[in-house]
Amino acid sequence: MFEPTAMEAEAPAANAQGSYTTLHAHGNGTYHSVSQAGKRVEHPSIGHALIHLAKVHSDGDHVHVLAHETGYTSHHVLEGGKVQGPHEHKNLAQLKKSMGQFLDEEAQES
Repeated sequence: MFEPTAMEAEAPAANAQGSYTTLHAHGNGTYHSVSQAGKRVEHPSIGHALIHLAKVHSDGDHVHVLAHETGYTSHHVLEGGKVQGPHEHKNLAQLKKSMGQFLDEEAQES
């Protein structure tokens, strides 16, 4: 079992209410976050964790894209929604198509 390691910036991410969240790496590619109120959320990847933090600490819709040797991995969340992903894309064309679908969904909800 891996011992979690805290990854805290000098100034923790804060929302308009001034709360913060600490992100902990498990050492095996998974993470968990702990809010100031003590709520713990497990994350299967860094992309999932980052989108979760963006959702909690900033209004609006968010997208995270990781470029790697075999393509791209994306996560997204619409304002007030649940984190979606990972979505695997073999090339930039697939990523762009997926992003277009995400943005179209956003336009349809407006």
